[in-house]
Order: sequence, then structure tokens, then C-alpha cells
Amino acid sequence: MTRGHLSGAIPPSLFSSLPHLTHLILYANNISSALPSEVGLASNIQVLKLENNFMTGTLVTELGLLTHLEELTLGDNDFWRSLPSELGQLTKLTSLSLEENRFSGTVPSFLESLTLLERFSLAHNLMTGSIPVALGALTNMRDLNLATLGVTGTVPSFLGQLTLLGTPTLLLMLLLPFAAPTVSHPHNQCCLHLYQQIP
Repeated sequence: MTRGHLSGAIPPSLFSSLPHLTHLILYANNISSALPSEVGLASNIQVLKLENNFMTGTLVTELGLLTHLEELTLGDNDFWRSLPSELGQLTKLTSLSLEENRFSGTVPSFLESLTLLERFSLAHNLMTGSIPVALGALTNMRDLNLATLGVTGTVPSFLGQLTLLGTPTLLLMLLLPFAAPTVSHPHNQCCLHLYQQIP
């Protein structure tokens, strides 16, 4: 169900009573609960789309049990705290969208385990630190969005290893000490955009 027809909480029994569930798409509703730990019982799920709701709380570690998951979309909610390292067990993921929440901590190094990732968005969260070298292992990446995070440092050279980027575009709006010019990717027309933080 999509487009505002559902409200309230996701019942834990939804996952425990449907062990063969492969797709759960509940985006653009009025769901206001946390994600229940029983989600780990849906061990056959391949697509979980819960974006554009009012969900809150931390991401449960049981998400790491969903080893068949290929698409996880949790953007535009109110999830918070750091990302659980168990997400690194989701090695079949091709798309991971976590933008527009309140995730904090650093950009996680466990991403290096998700070598099939083609799309990853962590934009508009509360991350700090630098971009981890682990991102250089994601050579299937086509769409990487880290816009308006609180990360600092220089443009990492290992981004040049992501030769498929540019379909559509790499978006990195970093709060660096100094503004830098646009850098074109050597293999395609991907652009790297850097913006100086405006006081």
C-alpha cells in the first residue's frame, strides 16, 4: 500500500506470520512506529521500501538477518543514532537509500562488504568524520549521494576507482575547509561537486 492509506504502527506479526514474504512496499504513508525487531523473521524478503513515512527510533540489528535483501529504502523518515554494523551482512544489496533521517556517527566502513551496491544515498543526515576508504571497494556503484553531510577532509583519491559513477551523477557536497572546483571523472561525465560551508 502506498500514498497515505496506512497509519499507525507496523505490527510485528506481519513479519512472523508471513515467512515467505519477498516484497514489502509501504512508502508514502503515515506510519509512525519504530521498525520492529521481528523484521528479522522475514528471511526471504528481497525488497523493503518504507520511505516517506514518520518512522522513528534506531535501526534494529535484526536487519542483518535479511540476507536475501536486494533493495532497502528507508529515506525521509526520522530514524536516528548510528547505523548498525549488521547492515554489512546484506551482501546482496544493490540499492541502499537512507537519506533524510537523523543518522549520526561516521560513514560506516562496513560498506566495503556490500560489493554489489549500485545506488547508495546517505544525504541529509548528521554524519561526521571523513569518507572511509571502504567506499573505494564499491566498484559497481553508479549513484552515490553523500550530499550535505557533516563530513570533512579532502576529496579521497579512491573515488576514481568507481568507474561506473556518472549514471546519473556523483553528488558530494562536503563541508570542506575550502571550496574546490568541479572535477570531471576521467572515464565519463560524472562530476564531483564540492561546496564550502557558508557561515
